Amino acid sequence: MSREFPEWGMDNETRTALDAQISGGMFGGIPEPQTPEDVRALESRYGKNAVIAAIAGTLDKASRAWKSARDGLSRRRAGRVGIGEAWRGKFNAAARAGRMQAARAAGRMSVSLTADIRTSRTWDRGRKMSADLTGSDLAAYLDALADGQYEHAAMVVAEAYGIDPDVIVEIANIAGFEADIEDIDTDE
Repeated sequence: MSREFPEWGMDNETRTALDAQISGGMFGGIPEPQTPEDVRALESRYGKNAVIAAIAGTLDKASRAWKSARDGLSRRRAGRVGIGEAWRGKFNAAARAGRMQAARAAGRMSVSLTADIRTSRTWDRGRKMSADLTGSDLAAYLDALADGQYEHAAMVVAEAYGIDPDVIVEIANIAGFEADIEDIDTDE
């Protein structure tokens, strides 16, 4: 069940910058497998079944989608078939899902968003909103990311920081986004 948030006044350029900052902060550094070794590393990091489930879009091991994803993974892991653009995208999506699962398993994540925010007539320039997300805040944040709703993810951060998203009228000049996801999503 997702939270209801107000619409923030934001031009398309700011919305694009927000999407890029949050996406880059959360999913930057995820490699796109180019070789069978990369595929094996991805499988080792997130688990074979998790990668297959992310590619297949189902947990039903008896389904045709699961079997097709399993066989495709096996062929690419063994190097019998090349890794084309479509499969790199599938592997990237599987790594993103694995990274979000790692955050859910950790049960916490520290994030910060730096931007100019306006409440009524007052602009607060360069406000750094930092929050430690846990419980329902973490779940809402990750659900928003999974749905590609980066603006809602930013609203969860603002709310956890202590600013009610309802009082923010406008947001501009997205200056930065940081998350400790690299510390959470490790090979160990």
